[in-house]
Amino acid sequence: MDQVPIFFSVIVLAYHVEPYLRNCLDSVIRQNFKNFEILIVNPQPNDRTEEVIREYTEKYSQIQAVNVKNRGQLLNRTAGFSRAQGKYLLCLDGDDWWSGNLLDRVYRTLQKQQADLVIFGHQKVKKDQVVRKVIHTFSDGEVFEGKQNKAVYEKFVQGGPINEMWTRVISRELFLRIKKDFSDFESMRKGEDLLYNLYLADEAERIIYIDAPLYYYRQREGSVMRTFRPEELEDTLIMKEHIREMMKKWNMEGPKYIDMFYHSAAVFFMDYIYRCCVSNLSGSRKKEIMRRIRNEPYYKESCRYQKKERVHTRHWIFVKLFHINDVLPVLYGNLYRMGKKAAKIKKVLGDEQNAGR
Repeated sequence: MDQVPIFFSVIVLAYHVEPYLRNCLDSVIRQNFKNFEILIVNPQPNDRTEEVIREYTEKYSQIQAVNVKNRGQLLNRTAGFSRAQGKYLLCLDGDDWWSGNLLDRVYRTLQKQQADLVIFGHQKVKKDQVVRKVIHTFSDGEVFEGKQNKAVYEKFVQGGPINEMWTRVISRELFLRIKKDFSDFESMRKGEDLLYNLYLADEAERIIYIDAPLYYYRQREGSVMRTFRPEELEDTLIMKEHIREMMKKWNMEGPKYIDMFYHSAAVFFMDYIYRCCVSNLSGSRKKEIMRRIRNEPYYKESCRYQKKERVHTRHWIFVKLFHINDVLPVLYGNLYRMGKKAAKIKKVLGDEQNAGR
């Protein structure tokens, strides 16, 4: 009997996700639609993730490990794509999980209307509680091709909400049509999903949107004060350059699109300034970064597009202080940190008092 060709290849990134990986893999194994393979891309972290991978590859024949040198999410994912046998490719991060009908929903959609790129919604989960559903970007089943693709391009220029690789189903043919060498972006840790998606959308002949939150994205615990990375600035500037190049190619140079682009840049800079100033970096390093931002042409231009609407009040306060000088937001950030710590201590003491009653 001839073997049925694999329809879906699921690329699971497994890096320091040992507490969550079983739940992630089980969410694929329990799918209603069963014609799939799972490739666990394993950068061999120094934890027990590898033990979980070995457990599942020994138990399930459709699961295999792909051992790679850790070159960042983008190159790790494309390494999995290169090994995949399925007609369509999907990404799944090892600490996230799927709705039980994700593959079935995508399969039924593709049976009705062929496409080389499918996009679906997702849910953000924190402490096992859904905190946000990202849906209604387009109408359910809406098809984009030719000039209609510009509606999808607009979302990239605006900065969301469909930037993530794990909201994609990519045909093997589309993956093979992308000839760009992404090895220069190995050090990128922010914006790499959007960078790759620009080229996917540019090459896609037909795109379909499924208006359903089929993916569960886990927001893991971590304070802004501890997780700020100064390198995010360079990563974002690289990504912005590629967006501008694509905007020219897509004939999106009018005032409407320029406003979208620079407002998105303004939102990034406001968030970046806030997170820098409340981070654990030294005062001198923070001031150095503030000077770097002030001299950045994209920042200077984005100031014309700063809008208080849809921006958190604390971000607005920090950027207004930054407009005065480089030192004020750093000093305010120190006070902000002290206030957060004091509030946390007060809460702990209050909890202990209540527990002792």
